[in-house]
Amino acid sequence: MPVYRFPLTHIDAAEARRYAGLAKAGEAFPEEMITSACREGLLYAEGRAAWHSYSYDRNTATILANPVLSLEGRDIQNHLHEAEEVVLLAATIGPAIEQATEKCFADGHYTKGLLLDAVGTTAVEMVADKANRMIEEEAARRGYRATWRYSPGYGDWDVSVQKALLPLAGPSGLDISVTEGCMLQPQKSITAVIGLIPRHGNPESTDDTEPSEGNLKAANTESVSTDKEKDAHDIKGDKLICRKGCAACPKTDCIARKL
Repeated sequence: MPVYRFPLTHIDAAEARRYAGLAKAGEAFPEEMITSACREGLLYAEGRAAWHSYSYDRNTATILANPVLSLEGRDIQNHLHEAEEVVLLAATIGPAIEQATEKCFADGHYTKGLLLDAVGTTAVEMVADKANRMIEEEAARRGYRATWRYSPGYGDWDVSVQKALLPLAGPSGLDISVTEGCMLQPQKSITAVIGLIPRHGNPESTDDTEPSEGNLKAANTESVSTDKEKDAHDIKGDKLICRKGCAACPKTDCIARKL
């Protein structure tokens, strides 16, 4: 499993604002403080990721790795119910931004510490997004479409799976470990599973859904009436399938939403 480097040239200030809980603050919170934290975050972030694909037995919800990994939780099983393979992904930006955040809090610079923490979360998600796109492109070449990534702690998928998941996702060269409390170190790291679903028709097609009467019917329902929701989701039958992840998704009540 090679380790891929994903250097960031910018960090999304709007996303950092959202992760800091300031999305509705508007002009009441100076934009310059957020953009300054984003610029500083670029100095600390060292984006790296690794992933590996495995066959998946959807009848038993088992990843056919060595050792095999059974997935417990209705939500993750439903998420992968059409998958033939899964990709296990691990990504990190390293410990530097976490250390800078801790120093800010220790020195009493609480606002800056809060912003740097949010910047770190934004940065690791951006790294994961870059890795995700590579996985999707390779999946498309092989005749598969990829589900959106699903991480331990989403829905009813317990974080205790981290200890078994991480070794299957990333090599030791990523320098990610799991604490006794099943949290990742460095903190600005993620693991996730992406399902690979066979695509019918043209393997090179980049459309994530198959044309069907159900798709056309669903396109006219109220649940996908806005352009924003149509952009953020694929439509399959009467269900919305997230394609772009939490950053683009307007469904704030989604069980898989991180924030």
